[in-house]
Amino acid sequence: MTPCPPDAQLRQLLDEQLAASQEEVLAAHVERCPSCQKALEHLAAHTDLEKWRRLREEPTVSGSVPEFLDQLKQEPPGRPAGTPWTGPSRTLAGYVLERELGRGGCGVVYQAYHLVQGRRVALKTLQHLDPEALSRFKHEFRALADVTHPHLVALYDLVSDGHWWFFTMELIDGVNFLAHVRGETSSKLSPPAALTPAQLVRLREAFRQLADGISALHPAGKLHRDIKPNNVRVSREGRVVLLDFGLATELDPTGLYQSTEQRVLGTAAYMAPEQAAGLPVSAASDWYSVGVMLYEALTGQLPFRGPSLQVLLEKQQSEPAPPCDLVPGIPLDLNALCIELLRRD
Repeated sequence: MTPCPPDAQLRQLLDEQLAASQEEVLAAHVERCPSCQKALEHLAAHTDLEKWRRLREEPTVSGSVPEFLDQLKQEPPGRPAGTPWTGPSRTLAGYVLERELGRGGCGVVYQAYHLVQGRRVALKTLQHLDPEALSRFKHEFRALADVTHPHLVALYDLVSDGHWWFFTMELIDGVNFLAHVRGETSSKLSPPAALTPAQLVRLREAFRQLADGISALHPAGKLHRDIKPNNVRVSREGRVVLLDFGLATELDPTGLYQSTEQRVLGTAAYMAPEQAAGLPVSAASDWYSVGVMLYEALTGQLPFRGPSLQVLLEKQQSEPAPPCDLVPGIPLDLNALCIELLRRD
């Protein structure tokens, strides 16, 4: 096994600040290392998003990044992490767990085979059995109860088996959005470069399918709140599917949602400015996240880069540079669409 990474690298993994190739190598190590898993849990207990929440609610906070960071140094340490999760046995309620596909703060996703039905599915287990986590887990499963669309993941069964809760969903054999656009055969990305004509064709088609899925989600009164490349899977046949509805919520009759959470939920690099500020969010907030994905696909970089706190602050104050200023030859329509999606107003 490779040596354990320093906490700074684990923090970058949590904040999604690593290049995709670095992220894959580091994630592979963490999957096999209980010590690093425990360290990640501890770091996640006081992430930059939580610190941002506290700072944005402090009326005396000034607007400069250095002063924000100075205040962080005065923050008390986070609470101790919980007991590391060890995972279920290889067989769970008639499902054979074949391999791990990924893990997040809520649970672990496996490729599983149902012995009776004879089909393979993605199976997501609940990692922490506290009431709040269980409520969120059930909410995620029910988020698409009344929405069916080829570009939204199909959810099958919610199961309680002794001490374990899990749900099953369709298995998408493929890669994430960015890897598909660049023609990679895995989610490990090569260094970014100007898109080739073939890559632009893939981008346009994948974007169209993703937009179709989101356009079915919003009229049903649903908001995803965590759209990012790793939550958009593209099958080997080219079908784009939006995954992971753990943060999905219902819009009110006016088309808005006001969170009552004390925490900031979402992924800093991709969330809309109003979501980061704790203001009401709307369908436009999801489309902002799509704009970040489009920007990243076109330029090979995020519109705002740096530590999460710096990114969150810059989103409140400025617009990103147009994609065509960074990479020559970007089609004008895609450049204009990206700028429109990322407008703060």
